[in-house]
Amino acid sequence: MKYFFLIPFILVFLIFDGGQCYAQLLNVESMRIRTDTTGWFGEVGLSGSYIESESTVLQADARGLIEYKGKKSLILLLGNYNLLTGDGKSLVDNYMLHLRYNYKITKWLRWEVFGQYQQNEILSIHQRILLGTGPRYKLADNKKVRLYLGTLVMWEFEQESNPEKTKHDDYRFSNYLSFNITPASNLEIVSTTYYQPQTNYFPDFRILNQNSLLVKAGKHFVFSVNYQLAYDSRPAIGILNRTSQLSSGLAYKF
Repeated sequence: MKYFFLIPFILVFLIFDGGQCYAQLLNVESMRIRTDTTGWFGEVGLSGSYIESESTVLQADARGLIEYKGKKSLILLLGNYNLLTGDGKSLVDNYMLHLRYNYKITKWLRWEVFGQYQQNEILSIHQRILLGTGPRYKLADNKKVRLYLGTLVMWEFEQESNPEKTKHDDYRFSNYLSFNITPASNLEIVSTTYYQPQTNYFPDFRILNQNSLLVKAGKHFVFSVNYQLAYDSRPAIGILNRTSQLSSGLAYKF
């Protein structure tokens, strides 16, 4: 049982059987800044590569976080941008913005409100807008383990990238279970699983699993390895049900 915290990573790698795809899912839980101090905090991260051979390939991934923590209120603004070009042609160009507000009701209960805007041509998402709200429960909180449960409802507007620009206007449940494990002072593991069925048609659902291994390097720098897996029972035409992303990067916290 000593290594039970590795189980989520093992499970998602067993499920994964293909190459890298760009699911572009922000792991909000891994980016939350844990502190008892009130005020403004932030984080910026960047990773990339440049290859010049018979073809010239540029890959870049940038993300940022601004967080304000008050006595009872918490505001998070997150952003993510992915770029992949080959011989000057854009192969991947997508971004996401996420705004979330938490209000502390009791020691174990928060109320959340969030909004999100996303564009991802790889997933045939010309644009996706999310607005949601609901309770967030703190099930466990100690030095080694933190466990949270969210039971939210959200409105989703989506426009596909196909020539017809197919539109979807739905309501979904957005339930999630998240845990943080800190086996050492400089090491943290964060795993979050979302289940998002349509409120009036449960066969239309999404399952999102996000896992991050965070290694602190000094006071301000954090190295991360991230694996994200998404399953959509009814994706856009021509898109696989299952997409995934494996990435690593370095972030600076302030």
